Amino acid sequence: MSPLNPLEVRIDQGEATVAVSEHELNDAKTASQLSANLSELIEAHQHSPCGESQSHTPDCLTHNSQDNRNTFNLDLGNVGWVSSVGLNELIELNRNARNKGVQLVLTNVQSVVREVFLLTRLERIFEISWDEAQTLA
Repeated sequence: MSPLNPLEVRIDQGEATVAVSEHELNDAKTASQLSANLSELIEAHQHSPCGESQSHTPDCLTHNSQDNRNTFNLDLGNVGWVSSVGLNELIELNRNARNKGVQLVLTNVQSVVREVFLLTRLERIFEISWDEAQTLA
């Protein structure tokens, strides 16, 4: 199995985000490792709200005071298509996150990927931050 690049967590205005690549998500050899790494990150930090931390290390998740849940953003901006392998890993990751009280939010979803979610009706189980400009296009 080819090693993955270490996950880079961006903290912007108190929100934790991890960007994934198309290869990491869709390749059978790397997708399960990516999912395992993300699950470990979610589990290790599920009860660690960010507060005012601006660190660029994975030391926290966003704590949403409205629903008392941690939020973890998964940036799909580098994913132009998603295979069944990628969908399965996203479904499993979402299930694991929910079981741990963490809300997984998919962000920067490309139009082709958005269509896959809509056609498969997976938008019903995922929290997706739709880009309003893309939605109108």
